[in-house]
Amino acid sequence: MHSPTGSNGPQPSGPLAARARRLLQTAMQVQANEIKATALAFLFIFLLMAAYYILRPVRDALASNWSDAEVSLLWTLNFFISAAVVAIYGGAVSVLRFRVLVPAVYAFFALTFLCFYLAVGSAAADHTLMNKAFYVWVSVFSLFHVSVFWSYMADTFNKEQAERLFAVIAAGASAGALLGPSIPTLLAQRLGTHTLLLAAAVLLLLPIPIILYLARLKSTELHNEDLHADPAAVRIGGNPVAGFRQFATNPYLLTIGAFILLYTMVGSFVYFEQKNLLAAYDMTARTRILGGIDWATNILTFVLAFFATGRLVTRLGMGVALPLIPLLVIAGLLLLAFAPLLAVLIALQVGRRAGN
Repeated sequence: MHSPTGSNGPQPSGPLAARARRLLQTAMQVQANEIKATALAFLFIFLLMAAYYILRPVRDALASNWSDAEVSLLWTLNFFISAAVVAIYGGAVSVLRFRVLVPAVYAFFALTFLCFYLAVGSAAADHTLMNKAFYVWVSVFSLFHVSVFWSYMADTFNKEQAERLFAVIAAGASAGALLGPSIPTLLAQRLGTHTLLLAAAVLLLLPIPIILYLARLKSTELHNEDLHADPAAVRIGGNPVAGFRQFATNPYLLTIGAFILLYTMVGSFVYFEQKNLLAAYDMTARTRILGGIDWATNILTFVLAFFATGRLVTRLGMGVALPLIPLLVIAGLLLLAFAPLLAVLIALQVGRRAGN
């Protein structure tokens, strides 16, 4: 290619934006018309994960205020409340378009966490009841914040685009999971744990304009106006228990459910030990410790994903690699049983979560 002067000399470097576009197209297989949507989707999941990992240490720090029986009762309540909310969402998703439902979901959760923040400063509030309600509500939120996001992505990007772009977008979740827990770890002492609720509420409001703009880009730049993963758009219909019925009749989904059940049972034993060991610390210290656990877990997860997992599976085979984490967890549980120390618990929690 000739230069504008007709010589064969090197081309001018061009603006930074042009070079960034070339990098995205070459290294990440993002086409020019997909750059805006991909970047916004990356930011979308980044904000969601950051908000969740701000809330989670605050929630888990509260558990040390209560007995094992009280926490068990909250978990039982969480099951029934979550089932009811999922049923309500199942009914809503069949009649409301995603462009309305998705921003409404995040605005609703942001409003609830703002209400919790305001209630903390109210002398008239029953703080014990409020804390227990917050504990359950964060668990309900954890069911929705990522699943609703990926449902919206499936309605925005077509299958070919998803194969190229979803890994790039998912990196936003990893980035948010690294930033989120660092905020309570580093700032809980300075800001106070109640201010973290306000920060999470603000982060949940920021995706709303992103959602609306992505709906526009779906037609104008992605050219996916005929793509309809939205049940209301294609009039699938259904009822609030349709998802439960599909789960109960699908052996593959049942197997996944059994795995999650066993994983949760093991995690429950560790969680109660964590709750009891942290009871000696105040609320702020617990929040910082739990944020640090999440932060270390997500860093180790990132390192393992890039440098270890592929090599282990390639060298050992899937059949050998998969049982490694359960074996390590068994060893950690035995060590924790004989040495119930906070340092042992932290090592077990980080290793178990990152491995899974």
